Amino acid sequence: MIISTFPICSQYVSAYKKIKNKNIPLFTYITDIDVNEEWICENTDMYFVGSKQTKESLIKKGVGKEKIIVCGIPVKHDFKDQAITEIRKNNKEILIMGGGLGLIPQGYKILDYLSNIENINITFIAGKNKRLIKQIKESYPNINVLGYCDNVYDYMKKADLLITKSGGITLFEAIHSTTPLYVIRPFLCQEIGNVKFIQEHRIGKVIWTRGTDICEDLTFLLENDILLDDMKKNIKNIRENLDNSSPLAYYNKSLNLCYYNVSNSYIKISGI
Repeated sequence: MIISTFPICSQYVSAYKKIKNKNIPLFTYITDIDVNEEWICENTDMYFVGSKQTKESLIKKGVGKEKIIVCGIPVKHDFKDQAITEIRKNNKEILIMGGGLGLIPQGYKILDYLSNIENINITFIAGKNKRLIKQIKESYPNINVLGYCDNVYDYMKKADLLITKSGGITLFEAIHSTTPLYVIRPFLCQEIGNVKFIQEHRIGKVIWTRGTDICEDLTFLLENDILLDDMKKNIKNIRENLDNSSPLAYYNKSLNLCYYNVSNSYIKISGI
C-alpha cells in the first residue's frame, strides 16, 4: 500500500503501476480543499479528501464517486482528542501562528493592538524564526512567544481564536480543536480554496483587502461571544459529518472483504 500526499508522488506511482503492471494499492490524500488536475491519476485506487466540495470537484473532473472518501485533511491524533471541556473563561485566549517563519500580514500592528487590551492572553508561535522570537520578547513582554513546538494542539484547543495562514492542515487542526480562524489577505492558489471553505461554512473570518481596519474588526469579533459560539457550532457540525475512515482503515476493511468460501468453491474479491 502506498499513501501519497503530494500530486507528483501520485503521478510517479501511477506511472510505475502502469509500466510494471503492478497492482499496488495507491491512496491519494489531497491536503487542500481546492483540487487541480495534477492530483488525478488513472491508477489511483482511492482519493481521501477534506470536504464535499473537493469530492464534487473530483467528480466533475471525471473521478468516480465510489473512489472518493470525505474524511477531512489528516492531522495528528492529539488534535482529535476532545477531552478538554469547554468552559467560559474571563480572559480570551488568542493564538497567533505564521508557519515555519512565524510571519503574518500586519503582524506587528496586530500585536501592538492586542497587547494593550485587558482580559486577553496572547500566545505567538514563531516557528524557527529566532530573530522574530527575540524581537517579540523584547517588545511585548506580556505575550507568550514560542519557537517551534511539538504540542501546538495544547495551545490550539485552549484558544478562542486562531490568527493564522490558511494552509489545509492548519485548517483541519483548528476544526478538530473547535477553534475559529482569522485569516488575513490569503494569496496562494491553494489558500484561496481553503479560505472560501472557511467563509462558506462560517467557521472564521477572512480579511481580503488592505483597506480593512483589522483592529476594529478584531475588536468586534472578540467582543461578540455569540458569533464566536456560532462559529464553534459550525466547526462541530463539520467534524461530526466527516467519515472516520483513513487509508489504512480502508485497506484493512478491503482485506476483510476478500474471502474464500471452500464449501461453495466461490471466490469473492471486492475493494481493491
